[in-house]
Amino acid sequence: MLKEVILLSKVSHKSMVNPLEKIVISLGAIIILGFSKSYLPIIINIVFFGFLHFKNKHYFNIVMKFSLGTAAFALISSITFFLDYGAKATFLIIAKSFSGGLCVGYLSLTTPMDDILNMLHKSKYLQDFCDIAKSMERFILLLEDELIIMTSSVKSRNGFDTFNLKIRNSSKIAGLLFVNTLRRWDSIKDAINSRCYNGTLNYTANYNNINIKHMLLIGIYLFIISLIMII
Repeated sequence: MLKEVILLSKVSHKSMVNPLEKIVISLGAIIILGFSKSYLPIIINIVFFGFLHFKNKHYFNIVMKFSLGTAAFALISSITFFLDYGAKATFLIIAKSFSGGLCVGYLSLTTPMDDILNMLHKSKYLQDFCDIAKSMERFILLLEDELIIMTSSVKSRNGFDTFNLKIRNSSKIAGLLFVNTLRRWDSIKDAINSRCYNGTLNYTANYNNINIKHMLLIGIYLFIISLIMII
């Protein structure tokens, strides 16, 4: 799925929009709604970002993986919260998580990681962080390839037919993936050194400058949901 998200973000027609604009509207909505005690602004945000996903023709299954994944995690982690504060507060957290998943999904599917790192790399205090993040992205892609190969191999041998086989073979895959992770780093380190890595990575800007009109509209939207939340 990670490769799909990276590819879709690069071919999205919104990829040329300045990443700061998409970061502000996505993370801004998550932060503001985190203080909400009402369902109304959360529902408005869900409808709004649902419309954005529909307008940009994002794949429904990928969007639902982001949203339902975060909602499921919130559901599992809020079991004890349900016993202390009741169903209303618990469902409010789940609704916030679902809304947050839509926000993160929109940011991920419209903003290439390189654009975000290019923007942050302009600060000398974040340059090392950006280089590490870029290296980790490549590292995770390699691990995902190995996971797909191992999973396909087990499936071809009917290794997931029963519950016991699923547990046994899943643990074997996890163990082999961990061992290969340690071995893979040496190969990546040698590859980096062979390319005369000097401690910094170069980034190219493939996006437009900040649009004042867009930032104004984003500010109006965030102000509206903040006002509804307060009222």
